[in-house]
Amino acid sequence: MGLTVDVAAPGSFSGGLIAAFAVDGANPLAVDVPAGPGSVTIVHAEGRRVAVAGIAADADADAVRTVAALVARDVHHGGEVGWMLDERLELPAAEQARAIVEGTVVGGYDPGRWKTTAESRSPVGRLTLLTADGADVIDVSRRAAQIAAWTNRARDLANAPPNDMTPERLAERAKEIAAGADNLTADALGPEEIHALGMGAFAGVAQGSHNPARLIVMHYDPPEPARGDLLLGLVGKAITFDSGGISLKPSLYMEEMKGDMAGGAAVIEAMGALAELGVPLRVLAVVAASENMVGGGAFRPGDILRALNGKTIEVSTPTAKGGSSSRTRSGTRDSRGRLTSSTWPP
Repeated sequence: MGLTVDVAAPGSFSGGLIAAFAVDGANPLAVDVPAGPGSVTIVHAEGRRVAVAGIAADADADAVRTVAALVARDVHHGGEVGWMLDERLELPAAEQARAIVEGTVVGGYDPGRWKTTAESRSPVGRLTLLTADGADVIDVSRRAAQIAAWTNRARDLANAPPNDMTPERLAERAKEIAAGADNLTADALGPEEIHALGMGAFAGVAQGSHNPARLIVMHYDPPEPARGDLLLGLVGKAITFDSGGISLKPSLYMEEMKGDMAGGAAVIEAMGALAELGVPLRVLAVVAASENMVGGGAFRPGDILRALNGKTIEVSTPTAKGGSSSRTRSGTRDSRGRLTSSTWPP
């Protein structure tokens, strides 16, 4: 269940916690609490919970997001928050609203949802923006809530354990998104198709793992694009676990290598966001999903792989990082693809 965003006139909110900015120390709730820039103080006043967020008059959207996130983290079990927009800020009301929504959704994210012993925590369920100009902020606020929700879904993928978030599972997620969206399709190529396309570099990274690679391809084709001749391309790296291969990474923080697919996760969920928002732009996304593991079939230092563009790559350190750990060899080839002359980079 996502965040519900409403607008209401100041003074009309009777829900849960009410939040306001203390601009250069002064707040409209007349609550006498310390309110330095970037700080949030929550107190009980006149029978209700009040949050006072310190901020400077010339604060930017990031500062607003930060204090909104701090407030969101103090609201449990799907509570309701009323946020007062403030004309004393130089930031326009619509931008204040956008930043408050983003901070509330992204800042309220719980990365520990796999835990079984910790107390469950629900994000803010309803956010009411308190302003006299509700018509100016409601659309941008709801759009911001949609985008922020997709951001958190990408974070779910990146935080998922690698024994669950395999290349196959990531491909399934892309297909799930496409199945629930208009004008969006998703397909995934397996190892045989990857080899048939001549993608030797990608196949080389994957060959040491028991979990087969997937090349995920997503197309978003709105019925009336603003420019039919324009195609936006998104490319995401999704190494769902990067052990370093034979050149094994140090054990310290090795568990964080599950996050080497965060770029691919962002691209996949971004496609869902584009389709949900109905963005009038054609988009093609390609995500290379694989593990880089140690095994008898893993690629080795000294191996030479042939990439899709025909270049050969001598592997020096099999870390799936590309240019920092390999050298490309280019030159002239005969009709059978054999090098007849070549040069190595210095």
